[in-house]
Amino acid sequence: MGRHRSDPMGVARLVLAGLAVLVLVALIVVGILSLAGVLGSASEPTAPPPSASTTPSAASR
Repeated sequence: MGRHRSDPMGVARLVLAGLAVLVLVALIVVGILSLAGVLGSASEPTAPPPSASTTPSAASR
């Protein structure tokens, strides 16, 4: 009868594969969130910067 022993390299490969999948999923989620943030902010109208005539100057105080 043969001895049953654990295969540390096999377990390590499974752990590395699991970590690779988790990193891939995390990168996809971050990419989707950043893309949604860029597309969401691009559709909102932005206010134009104030012109020099609307800002109070130091001389008029």
